[in-house]
This record gives sequence, structure tokens and C-alpha cells, in this order.
Amino acid sequence: MKNGLVAMLALVLAGCGSKTEEGAAQRAAAASAKVAVSDEVAAVLVAGPAVAKVRSVIESLPVVGRSFKVKVVVASATPVPQLLVKVEGADMTVEPSTVMLVLGEPAGGGSEISNSHTFSVTAAQEGLTELAVRLTTTPEAPESVYMIPVLVSKPGPA
Repeated sequence: MKNGLVAMLALVLAGCGSKTEEGAAQRAAAASAKVAVSDEVAAVLVAGPAVAKVRSVIESLPVVGRSFKVKVVVASATPVPQLLVKVEGADMTVEPSTVMLVLGEPAGGGSEISNSHTFSVTAAQEGLTELAVRLTTTPEAPESVYMIPVLVSKPGPA
């Protein structure tokens, strides 16, 4: 499933490129557009029990050597008093790398409890890569690992 997701993302993004100035302007406008809740994308569970659902939003265009923001949203149908969230990636620096989130009681009678944190990520290499989101409720509990695909671009001309 992981390979299928990566292949689909690569295919979609390959069709988005354009060498014209108009295409570059459209990509820049899209990258700076305000992100809506519907822009959240489900992360893929690759290991461990499903402690919670994980969604993400890459809030700006990932470019080698430039910091970009990744919002990670964690949701559950039941309260989770403490949830350790660790984000990491090969050839990427993530700040902060670890946060503690609390999923309290549902607000307003809703059925899903969610909390989020925005991480600052800097990639050292261009290409298709992944961020791993690791969740655990206690140090002794099994860890859940989710993957978020990230396509990192090389810097454009200055």
C-alpha cells in the first residue's frame, strides 16, 4: 500500500510541472494559498496498532535547505490522556522532533477528539521521501508508525 501511495503521488505531481513562467506562477500561488481543513491528508499506518488516526497538511512548498511547515493532526474516538508524537525523516531536520498531545473529551458532542501540532521541517536532499510519525501512549506501550510522503524540490534560481 505504501508503494502504491508513493507511486500515485509521484504520478500526480509529475503531471503538475510546467516550464513556462505561467506554470511557475500558478505553482507559487498554489503553494502560498491558505490551507483548509479539507486539505488534510490521511497518513498511512505502516506498523503497530492504530492508537489514533493521523492526518497531515504540508503548509508550504518543500524546498531543499528551506524550512517548511507540516501540520500533524491526531484524532481518536476515545480520550487519550497523553500521546507522545515523534516526527522524523531521512535527510530531514524536524523541530521540535517530539511533542506530547492530549486528546481530551469531545467538544460540543462531537464523536472525534483531535489535537494538532505544526512541525518545522528542513530537507537536505531533493526527491520523494517520507516523514515517519511515531505515536505511543507510554514508554512501555507498542508504537504506531504512520508515513507521510513528501516531495522535496530543488531550489530555484535566485
